[in-house]
Amino acid sequence: MVSLALVHERFTDFAGSELVVQQFSRIWPNARILAPIVDPAVVPADMTVQAGGLNHLYRGGGYAYLLPLLPRAMRTLPVPPTSGNPLLGPHRRQTAATGCVQIPR
Repeated sequence: MVSLALVHERFTDFAGSELVVQQFSRIWPNARILAPIVDPAVVPADMTVQAGGLNHLYRGGGYAYLLPLLPRAMRTLPVPPTSGNPLLGPHRRQTAATGCVQIPR
């Protein structure tokens, strides 16, 4: 079985890129959704997002104070082995930080 993860840099509000991740999760319902910062209040009921190591520092509202820590937090997410299959994310910075493949546009 192929392991697949949807990687996003944060779920602190629900806007355009979070909607993209939600749509991907409907296409690949068995994919794990990973993000270093997750506010459970903004995650839709049909999604389960695994929070990473920065989540315990997040106090709600803005997250700018966590930005210097984000690259390391992305690299330490529990990304499953992919056997060469891409991990999906709508932004170049999170896929680069995790060493993942960018979605073709």
